[in-house]
Amino acid sequence: MTINGTTKRPPSNRNLCQEGQTTVNGKRSCKGKIVFQELFNDLSTSKWKKEKKFAGDPDYEFVLYQDNATNVYVKDKILHIKPTLLEDAYGEGFATNSQGIDLGATCTGVYGTDQCVLKPRAWLILPPVISAQISTMDYFSFKYGIVEISAKLPKGDWIYPGLRYSYTPIGRFCCQPKVNGDRSLSSRTVGKRFNIGSIRSRGRKDLEIFDVLYYRLQMFLSLGVGVGGQVYPDIPEVHKPWVSGEPKAQLNFYRNKDKWYNTWNDDSELLVDYIKVWAI
Repeated sequence: MTINGTTKRPPSNRNLCQEGQTTVNGKRSCKGKIVFQELFNDLSTSKWKKEKKFAGDPDYEFVLYQDNATNVYVKDKILHIKPTLLEDAYGEGFATNSQGIDLGATCTGVYGTDQCVLKPRAWLILPPVISAQISTMDYFSFKYGIVEISAKLPKGDWIYPGLRYSYTPIGRFCCQPKVNGDRSLSSRTVGKRFNIGSIRSRGRKDLEIFDVLYYRLQMFLSLGVGVGGQVYPDIPEVHKPWVSGEPKAQLNFYRNKDKWYNTWNDDSELLVDYIKVWAI
């Protein structure tokens, strides 16, 4: 545009960026910008790492995380993460078979530990459940921001979905166990529809999750479904078929399979519609 013989350039869009607190992979971002968005057209290997390991710190779930099409897949733009029985894949009695499982070079856990190689001995058995866990650890990390997730929770005894940052849980889209007879129902009532939850990382060095503060700086996203575990809370009015922290906990959980597995059905899976991360 020319005015009085002088050419005027249109205003630069750069001036519209108000630098905020959020950093993405170490670089500062503009306030209000969507810095990560996943609509699950597929399960992109440029965004997500699929874990292959025996569960360990911090929850020590009774789960083997695998990259199986049965346990993690995208269908009709929805992410599905579904736990299944180990012995459905490996055969009846395999959980106590001395052969065990060696994940070898495919293991994403800590090499040389029980996260990669596990052989049953005495009271120690293989996890009775196979599930899945994916993360952005190798591709996307951020400091400060708002995470929005639309998800439908799994139904069934002792199943819980998890959203993590780094190696520490920051929140589970799960209710307190509800009692029905002698069973704990981890999300029986909220698994009927998609629910939207948000996580806000504020300024300074704090993290706000539904008004609860946690301390941590850099974060990456992780989605998975756990079952049971060594730190699953003991609730007096709920009969739990194992004692958390006890050496035989996983074995006792396995021995009670007929009780808890009867509560699992086609709705015993985590469904995720979308994830968005906003800069602040």
